[in-house]
Amino acid sequence: MKYMVTEKNGCTRMKSPSRVRRFAKPFVLLALASVLVAGCSSHKPTPFPVARDQCLDAGPVGSAGYGNCVKDQEIRKADALAELLDDDLPERQMVLAEGEDKYQETDFPETPFPGSFKVVDSVSATEKRTLPFKARITWKYSSKTLTPEYRVARRMKDMEKLIVPALEDKGLAKWICTVTGGQQREWIFYTQSEEAFIAKTRAILLQTGPYPIELSAKREPESSTQSLTENINMTPKKCVE
Repeated sequence: MKYMVTEKNGCTRMKSPSRVRRFAKPFVLLALASVLVAGCSSHKPTPFPVARDQCLDAGPVGSAGYGNCVKDQEIRKADALAELLDDDLPERQMVLAEGEDKYQETDFPETPFPGSFKVVDSVSATEKRTLPFKARITWKYSSKTLTPEYRVARRMKDMEKLIVPALEDKGLAKWICTVTGGQQREWIFYTQSEEAFIAKTRAILLQTGPYPIELSAKREPESSTQSLTENINMTPKKCVE
C-alpha cells in the first residue's frame, strides 16, 4: 500500500510504507487542497524570449508599410501550408536543383545590378525561324531588396500561370526566360507576330487585371534566323540580348 505525503515545497508524492510514516487523513486532505491552490512546482517557469516583430522594420504599427508586412506574413503562412500539402513539390524542387550551376560567368549579361534568371534549355531551329519576334512583358516594382515584396511576387506568379500556357498554345509564342533585377521582372518570348502577341496578352489578362505591365516586341535580325540548322542553347545573356 502507498501513501501520499507532502514535501517541504508543498508537492505531494506517493511513497511506500517502508520509507515514510503514516499521516492522519485530515492532513492528507489539507495537502491536496494546497496542491490545487498552489500547484506542485516549487520554482518559477523560465520565461521564453519574445520574438521581435520584424514588421516594425517596415514602419510603425498602423502605418501602410507595417500593414503590408503583416499581410505578407499571413500570405506566406498560407502558401507554406499549401506547398506542404502539395504532392508535386518534391518533384519540382528536384527539377530546379538539376538546373543549378549549368552556366559559366560569360553566359550572363553585363549589367550594373544583380539579377536572377530562369531560362529554357534550348530553342529548335524551326521554332526560331517561325518565331522571328522577341517580345517582353515587363513588370516594374519597388522593393528594398533584389526581389519584389511577397504579395507582388505572388501576383506575378499567378499572372505567369495564366500567360505562358495561353501564349504558347497553337504556337503563337515560346517562353525563353524570366529575368528579375533592377526593380523589374521581365518575361521574354519568341513570337510569330508583335500585334498578335500584344493582343493575346491583353485578352488573357482582361478578366483578372489590371496589371502594372508594359508590352513590347521587335523583330530579330534576319541574319540570326536565316542560316539556323541546329538547336540554340539558350543562356541568360542570349535571352536578354
